[in-house]
Amino acid sequence: MKLISIINFIVIIVFSLILSSCSDITSPNNPPINDKLPMWPQHGYNARRTGNPYGPEVYISPVNGISINWIDTIEAGYMYVYPTIDSEGNIYYLHILHNMYSGILYKIDKNGKIIWKFKDSTLLMSWDCGLGLSSDERNIYIPCGSGLYCIDSGGYLKWEYEDYSIYSNVTMPAIGKDGTIYAVIGPYNLCAFTSDGKLKWSVPNSVGAPSLDRDENIYVGWTDGQIGGSGGIAKYDKYGNMKWKYNLAKPPFGCSIDANNNIYCEFGTGGLQHGFVSLDKDGNLRWEKLRKLGDSIVLAYNCTPTIDKKNNIIASGFWYRHNGSKLGLIKTDSSGNIIDIYPTSGSTLYYIPDVILFDSEENVYYRSECEYGSYSNNGVLRFSERKTIYLYTLSVNSMLVEGISNEYSNSFIFTLK
Repeated sequence: MKLISIINFIVIIVFSLILSSCSDITSPNNPPINDKLPMWPQHGYNARRTGNPYGPEVYISPVNGISINWIDTIEAGYMYVYPTIDSEGNIYYLHILHNMYSGILYKIDKNGKIIWKFKDSTLLMSWDCGLGLSSDERNIYIPCGSGLYCIDSGGYLKWEYEDYSIYSNVTMPAIGKDGTIYAVIGPYNLCAFTSDGKLKWSVPNSVGAPSLDRDENIYVGWTDGQIGGSGGIAKYDKYGNMKWKYNLAKPPFGCSIDANNNIYCEFGTGGLQHGFVSLDKDGNLRWEKLRKLGDSIVLAYNCTPTIDKKNNIIASGFWYRHNGSKLGLIKTDSSGNIIDIYPTSGSTLYYIPDVILFDSEENVYYRSECEYGSYSNNGVLRFSERKTIYLYTLSVNSMLVEGISNEYSNSFIFTLK
């Protein structure tokens, strides 16, 4: 009898230990939250551009050079849309065909093999748009001019929501903890959808890519809908109620959020009153760097800033010197003080970066219309090349996904290692 009691006691202890160890396993739908890290550190949330803080976290190893790993030939067309990449390195990329009447969604594995293609006449998006990926990586979300599509990872249409518009929205979905999809579709409508495609709510006059804080408040650009009209940034709760609205000269393409719930956005193309702004979570101005006549440094471009683990910010800009203007990246602390400047090689506006990414080692990757490259987080140039490329997105296994677009002959997708 005593032996049975001892055995039962051991079984209970072992079972408790197993349960305890299982509770430490990270669920893709409920990853641990580090309160000291930025809430939304870069455009599309991460360098794989999933738009999802609750998907699998994978190590994004540095890309150390500019040699080609593999290359695929695809149809002629336009590379408007950033790909999204899952934790296994599979690439989902929407290619707009040269006739502008249809698009093809590709799934390409990490070795460059095209797994499947999904073609539809309404799969059309504009410049600087992106896709979203569900937490279990089984669904790809595509916000188009005609509405929102959900394609499963096998290449089949699961559902679509129609909200046709003649307007083009520079947007990218953001995915909530319960699988809610937030996206700007149709005639400037910020919409929230359940994971099975049911509309939860919609608010008008929105533009750009939404970002989420830890309480799932949504930050997105707003517009009055008029050409040359006013705009700015707005905050909504997860039920679609507006919390506040802040006026800017132009609405931003997107914004980043640091660990303290401070918001950073960069807007415009260098014009007067265009610039770089930081707000607190209640919509109060913390600081601004707007271009004024005679300024020696201008932080103003349609580029979403990137935030490192120390809550320093990398933004795009240009500055003037007695021997000519310089362009590139500018690093500031969270109070807006300039820490460092990372120049590109050119002196025209075509060399101002419009894409900034971080890998897991916090190396900085940038792309402009005429150049791409990388700096270490302490400002050492790692590589650069004067070349026009698209799709700039980081993948697993030290790969940088890029593309060369051609309207009338073949286009190419390739990875650098």
